[in-house]
Amino acid sequence: MYDVFKYDSYHSYETNFQVWYDMSCREKRNFNEPAYSPEEAREVFDNIYEKKLAHSIKINKDGILEDVLVEE
Repeated sequence: MYDVFKYDSYHSYETNFQVWYDMSCREKRNFNEPAYSPEEAREVFDNIYEKKLAHSIKINKDGILEDVLVEE
């Protein structure tokens, strides 16, 4: 059984991309398919998940403003 990628809103968009790309490369290797180049992977990921990039401003527990990803 293979792992299924689930976007994690507690992590950055970039971190989610890196996790997705790693999983994609492993899956393609398992099926003897060529992996996406980093540029191709970014395009595919952005087409699927760019709506997750909605932002909200939040003050963290230390009183510092931070940019936080929120799920739609």
